[in-house]
Amino acid sequence: MTAKAVSATLGATSRSDGASSALAKEEAAFFEAQVEAAIAPYRATLPERDLGWMRERLLESLRRDPNLLAVARAACPRTADESGELYREPGDTTSMDAAKRR
Repeated sequence: MTAKAVSATLGATSRSDGASSALAKEEAAFFEAQVEAAIAPYRATLPERDLGWMRERLLESLRRDPNLLAVARAACPRTADESGELYREPGDTTSMDAAKRR
């Protein structure tokens, strides 16, 4: 199963920031790797059909349970912004000097 297939299986999902969008490529790849790691111990003993069923059940659980999806997303590694810019919330009028003193 590819990251694209994982994303298609889970479809549009609610994000913790309130935006509703399809899974990011990084998240789908991470979930794919975690699902494959979960079924790896059964590869030697189960037929591919059963492994496929296990994959589907794991992904279906993520799709149906928003709490489980939130936990899985929290575990997903993020790429860090290395620009050196200071992030500010929209509407934040704090000067740079005040931000440095925090």
